[in-house]
Order: sequence, then C-alpha cells, then structure tokens
Amino acid sequence: MESADRNHTSWALAVLLVAVAVLLVVDYGPALWAPDAVMFSNAGDGLKNYYTFLYHANDNASWWEFGGMNHPYGEHVFFTDGHPWISGMLRLLGKVFPGIASHGVGILNYVLLLGIPACALVLFLLMRKFDVRPWLAAAGAFGITFLAPQTPRLLGHMALSYSVFLPLTWYVLIQVAQHKRWVRWALFLFATQILWWSTHAYLGAMASVFGGLFALFTLIIGRRSVELRSRSTMALFACVLPILMFRTVVSVTDHHVGRSEHPSGFFQYTAEPDDILLPSNPPLRPVLDRLTDGSINTQWEAQAYIGIGTILVLIAWIVVAIRRKRLRQPSETLPIGMIAALWSSLVLLLFAFCIPFKDLPGLLRWFPVFEQFRATGRFTWPFFFVITVCAMYLIDAWTKRGRWNGSRALAILVGLCLPITWVVEGLPAHRFRAVLERSPNLFSME
Repeated sequence: MESADRNHTSWALAVLLVAVAVLLVVDYGPALWAPDAVMFSNAGDGLKNYYTFLYHANDNASWWEFGGMNHPYGEHVFFTDGHPWISGMLRLLGKVFPGIASHGVGILNYVLLLGIPACALVLFLLMRKFDVRPWLAAAGAFGITFLAPQTPRLLGHMALSYSVFLPLTWYVLIQVAQHKRWVRWALFLFATQILWWSTHAYLGAMASVFGGLFALFTLIIGRRSVELRSRSTMALFACVLPILMFRTVVSVTDHHVGRSEHPSGFFQYTAEPDDILLPSNPPLRPVLDRLTDGSINTQWEAQAYIGIGTILVLIAWIVVAIRRKRLRQPSETLPIGMIAALWSSLVLLLFAFCIPFKDLPGLLRWFPVFEQFRATGRFTWPFFFVITVCAMYLIDAWTKRGRWNGSRALAILVGLCLPITWVVEGLPAHRFRAVLERSPNLFSME
C-alpha cells in the first residue's frame, strides 16, 4: 500500500514538474523569467483588466468601491474583472511590505501561469480517482490542459483563464463522496467556491451550479445509500451557500442606483454545436475552411472544441454500445462520479445553447438572474472537461482489457493517440511569445 502511495505521489510530482518545464519550452518564457516586465495584453480588455487590478491594489480606499472608472460614481469592485481577492491580499500585505503592490503585474502574471500546471495536476489526480493508469492519466492531463478552451483568455479576460476551476471542483466533489474525512473536503469545497466567486462571477456560477447539479444527480443515483445521501446533501449545501453569499454581499455593498435587472445581450453570445465539435485553430481549422469556403464561423465566447480524438472515441463508444445491445451484452458503464458529472455538464450545455429561452424568451422575465449572463456560450466549458475525461476513461478501459493481438506496445500506442491529438490541436493556442515581446509593462516607470 505504501509503495502504491509513493508511486502515486511520484507521478503527481512528475506531472507538476513537467508541466512547469513545458511552460518554459513553449512560449511563456518571457513572462516566467521577467514577469514584471511584460503583459499578456497592452490594449482593450486586457489593458483594462490589468489597470483595474492595479488601481484597486494601490489606490483604492475602499474594499468594495472601485474609484478608477465611471467617475464620479465609481463601480463595485466585483464588476471590474480585476481579481479582487488578489488585489485585496496585496492591499493587506502592503501594510507589512510597502511597495509590494507595485509589482502587481508580475504577481498576477505568475498566478495566471501557475494555473496551467495546476490544471494538469488536478486532472491527473481526478483521473486517478477513476482508476485510469498513472502513465495514461498523466498523458491525458497534459493533453486536456493543452486543449482547454480558456487559454486564449490570457490575452484579455485574464480572470477567466483558470482552467483548473472545473477539474478542482469535480475532484473535491469526488473526495466528498468517497473520502473518510469527507467533512473536511466539504469545507474545502465551500472555500473553493468562494474563491471562484471572488475571482469572476462566471467561474463561480459554473463551478457552483455544476457542483450543485452533481450533488443532486448523485443523490438520485445513490438514493439507497444513507451515507451517500448525507455526503451529497453536504456537497449541495457547500455549493449553494456561496451563491447566496455572493448575491447578499453584492446587494449589501453595491450602492450604485439604476443598475438594470434586465440588461440586453442575453442572446448575443450563445453557443451552437459547431462551437464544441469544430476546430477554431490550426492544424484542422485551415482544412475546414478550405472544405467549406470559410462559411463556418464559430462563436469566440463559446469555443470549447473537444478535439477530433474525443469525437472519434465517442463515435466508437456509441457504435460499441449499439452492437452490444443487439447482442444482448452489457454495455460499458461509467462510475457514478462520472455519470453525475456528465449529466451536470449537459444541463449547463443546454444553458449555453440558450435552451429553452431561445424558443420561450418570456421565461427570462420569470428568472431575471439569468439575464445577468450576457455570454452564455462560456457555459460550454464544464462539458469540455467532463467529456474529455470520459474519453480518457474509455480509452484506458479499452486498452486495459483489449488483447490487441497480445501486443502491449500496441495497446500503449493506441492509448497515447488520444492525448497526442489534444496536444497537437491545442498547441497553437499557446503561442504567446510574440505577444509578450511586444507588450511591455505599461504600468512600470522603467
């Protein structure tokens, strides 16, 4: 048992170290070696989000009120997309270490970049909970992280770039359902939800709603287990309470009058099936454009391409399931934690598609809180992580049981094909060196 634990820890450390090394090898070198000297964006939303973060950390006199825009009325800090929890920490640390907030750009750059290896590590731990073999879980974690749809957000919407938000939520939910010290994990789940809400409302909404739905579906699936019911109830509470807390804090601290309960734009940035099934980057995007004369345009806010490898695995899964049903053989079954996650992500995917609101727009008057989300296409992200992890689980199961003509090497090669396709298709989204080289830190006097 101790040997297995050491092996697990060794693989986890290897994943983390290799992920950090990959950041150096790819195009993030300038931001890692001199984080205070560069920015991921020097215009548009990117420049604004650096500015709001630095202003709140250096010049604001209030925790909740942001005075750097909308003069003379100001704005609530949660609506500025400026990492309020990090800027708040810098405000506190500045009392002990004067001048630390002046290095805010470098600190923020490091936090953003470390989110990438953190995503790979958590994905590895998550897949190990589903008994995916360590070497395949490590490869899958790298592949999914490379293809993650949030990477381009580094160029503007930095607070939305934390790909780890969904894998971490899912992993902690599994721990609540399985670990003997599940109450501690439920408290940790609550703390992480607070973290995501205080980073960006979209992250908080996706994480908390996904977690709440996961708990509900687990309750339904495992309703005969008294212990699982109590654990799922606690998980549900840990996800719902942060939603209520966020709404309460904003309503109490936001003193700006005239904020509309029915803002426009709800139907503007919605998702369609092509946003998750068709590529938006090379190497396959140019091929698609040649085949369609460039007539297919995916919605940037909704892009969550799951990869050609994932699509092929899902097709194979459906074909095998139909074949087994005809032969009256048992179909491939997924673990409860994966089934609950899949259903939860599908519900969020329907919201990303604006279903049923597209056909029944009058429903929005009954649920005005939904109108606050003017980029519903982003809710495709949970489905991306869940379906790619499911594909990795299926590949592991097939290569683990399959004979492959008695060749273990062939089985390993087939298993690695899926994460390799993810890396190849996701690599173009990580080309940041040119951007960093022409984007110096505009907030530095040097």
